[in-house]
Amino acid sequence: MKFIFVFFGLLSATSFQASAKSISNFDGCYQLYMPSTMYPVVCVQGTTEEGINGSEARVTLFHVNSSEVETCFKTTASGVNGTANSYFFEVKGVKEMIFSKVEIKDGRKIGDVTFGKTTLKFMERLPEHTVRFIKIANTKCEW
Repeated sequence: MKFIFVFFGLLSATSFQASAKSISNFDGCYQLYMPSTMYPVVCVQGTTEEGINGSEARVTLFHVNSSEVETCFKTTASGVNGTANSYFFEVKGVKEMIFSKVEIKDGRKIGDVTFGKTTLKFMERLPEHTVRFIKIANTKCEW
């Protein structure tokens, strides 16, 4: 009986650490979608350097089904949005983008993302796609 409680205690601690670790680094590219409809890719850089409550994370939004940059901006604040699985990006006091219900599935972050009043689904892009999009963002955006 004691073993079962210790096992569940370790399992809970490990799950929490994985969740906290994943949310503290939100750098990467994310495919936005709704069932049967694709939306743009959004890439985030700088959450590692700036820390979990940092400013000046760099966000790039691409055209739908394209590697052409739609817009680039730096955040004035970012951080955990109330719970351990929700993260926000703010520009001049307005939360422009909120990732919520974040979880890890098959090694990639998935969940919901809200822009203004629009909520979509997101899935982290594969590393090879992320490298390509980040290179384009760093070439096209004036940071």
